[in-house]
Amino acid sequence: ATDNAGNSVSYTLHFFYGYEYNAETNTYTVSTAEGLQAWATKAKEDLKASCILMDDIDYNNKEWTAIGGLYNKYAGTFDGGGHTIRNIKINGDASNNGLFGYLAASSAVKNLTVENVKMTTVARTNNNAIIAGQNDGTIENCVISSCTIDGNSFVVGGITCFNKGRISCCRIDDAQMSGKDFGGIVKINVGRIEASSFQGFIDADDNGAGAVVFQNGIGGTIVACWTDATRPDGKTLAGIARYLDRGSVTACFYGGNTDGGILEDNTGNGDATKVDGDWTDAVSKMNAALTDDYGWEWTIEAPNALPTLKKKETN
Repeated sequence: ATDNAGNSVSYTLHFFYGYEYNAETNTYTVSTAEGLQAWATKAKEDLKASCILMDDIDYNNKEWTAIGGLYNKYAGTFDGGGHTIRNIKINGDASNNGLFGYLAASSAVKNLTVENVKMTTVARTNNNAIIAGQNDGTIENCVISSCTIDGNSFVVGGITCFNKGRISCCRIDDAQMSGKDFGGIVKINVGRIEASSFQGFIDADDNGAGAVVFQNGIGGTIVACWTDATRPDGKTLAGIARYLDRGSVTACFYGGNTDGGILEDNTGNGDATKVDGDWTDAVSKMNAALTDDYGWEWTIEAPNALPTLKKKETN
């Protein structure tokens, strides 16, 4: 076979199993749960094997085993293509768990929706989250919808647990989280989180939780994010960050039922503002904090509606 430029390309076709494999790019093109599993099997042996979804996939409540780990980081690209993986279980019986155990600096997970995912973690495990246990790479334009996390581990996050990379244009909707202290989007952040949001319920024991992060550490930046989170009476929840130990929080906003935006700010670099109903000013300030060449912007359909992201129009 040849590509559009006339170059020879080697494909392995497995239409019956719902995938194609391009050996030249080391990429699986997947359209079924069986195809997704075929890629996962390959990726555990070849951590640079990439994947592109071509259709929504129902995983039928089967358990997923993480790709990559502490000593074998995933270094490929997983492109959801705007599609959804539904009904997937992640059993956090080990550390560095999620769809991916550990994303390398060269990796990317993008354009993916994960819907109706259930994650259970056990005590004495670390770095559990739905997308990746740890992230050194890029997680971009990803949605986690209707997720349930039962976090018996102390080290749990929604998108990733320990973030050294970049999380951009991501959101968590209709989350139900309970367990020990954790972060709604990230547990510990020393990277960058921008233009992302959390909406849902958090029931955290011990030291409480932050709807964006539990702890923001050295070099950690959080820019133009918002949350609308609730907690049960007697529990501790920050709208943005439980602890701001280092780094900064810029142009972030929160609604819901929380104990404040940043509960312990040890840097003085925390900009988190409560919103009571009208998000118009919050949208304006979040967009102003994003760079001019950032390809997305916050918008609202009505003053009392929650913000949503849309791609900027280009001339």
